[in-house]
Amino acid sequence: MEKSEQYKDYIEKRVVDQERLSALENSLDEKIPRDLLSQSIIEHNAEEFMRHYYCKELQSNMTNLSSCKHENFDGVDVIKFDGNKFAMLVSALGAYSHDLKVDFKPQKDGSKTLATSLITDEFMGHYSNKNKNLFLLGYTKVPDDSLYLCGPQDICSIHDDGTFEKRTKMGVHYLPARQMARQTSCIYNEYAMLRTNAKGEEILPTCVISFNTEIDDKTKQFARDNKLPVAVIDWEKYKQIQFQKLKELQDKDNPTPEELENYLYGVVAYYEELLCGDLNKKEFGWSDCLDKIKDKIKSIELKLNINEESVYWPVCEKFKNFHKSTTNDAIGRLFADEIFTGKDNSKEIAMMI
Repeated sequence: MEKSEQYKDYIEKRVVDQERLSALENSLDEKIPRDLLSQSIIEHNAEEFMRHYYCKELQSNMTNLSSCKHENFDGVDVIKFDGNKFAMLVSALGAYSHDLKVDFKPQKDGSKTLATSLITDEFMGHYSNKNKNLFLLGYTKVPDDSLYLCGPQDICSIHDDGTFEKRTKMGVHYLPARQMARQTSCIYNEYAMLRTNAKGEEILPTCVISFNTEIDDKTKQFARDNKLPVAVIDWEKYKQIQFQKLKELQDKDNPTPEELENYLYGVVAYYEELLCGDLNKKEFGWSDCLDKIKDKIKSIELKLNINEESVYWPVCEKFKNFHKSTTNDAIGRLFADEIFTGKDNSKEIAMMI
């Protein structure tokens, strides 16, 4: 395949497939000009063209902290999230330098991008276990055209060399924000944001995040020093809500294809987050996580007798193909070839009965 064809294939699968375009247009309530998009693909600048729209969609999903209820606790402005919807980008201060004194503001000779992850009420990922060691900064104000790269796993954006071939290998995918959260294929997704956009506008934190309902003293002091509110996210409460939604879907005898899709991605997210929350205890490891995901998916495959003739097959194929395209360390890659084989499951079901 020629390089131009490889680029076109990459763009059409990872950036502008019809589902993503429709989701973007519905969210933004505007049409993306197809003639300009087609020309941008020919000219090999489709990513640059589409970043504008993905950034606008990301902006529209960010939680407006000023509209949330604020409480004063021990001299700290606190905003509680204990079941309500939210969405914000998060970055761990000192994650690379391991120096908590490092300034979170853009540096003159520093990196042009900031590695962040999108967390929502549906997925919080590996950051939920890191507040004991690092300050977690929340970003809810995204400057125009500040999105650089994104993907449903670690895309190693800090090492990006500007070539689409590398982005293909590292699992870069442009997805609408809520879809990115639901379909995160490893223990976190990644949004590489430009620290300063073309207008000179900087991306700066709007809050400090605590996944413990009891805010530790270091976090409170950091919030006071930097005049930032603390967003307290009740991780346990959100896990309970997540579990209940999965149970309701799992218990349905005849779910719709859309409900099955929500269940499949939900199972991956649920057990990955359970793994993240237990990283310090080491009681629930990677193999346990993988086994649970495979068991749950195999059970639903048998229950619904999913094969190539099933109404659910397109959903299952899309699920497998998506995980195969999120390469590198994506947990989905580890089991994608072991599920939804298209074989008749009726005998296995009979044996279960």
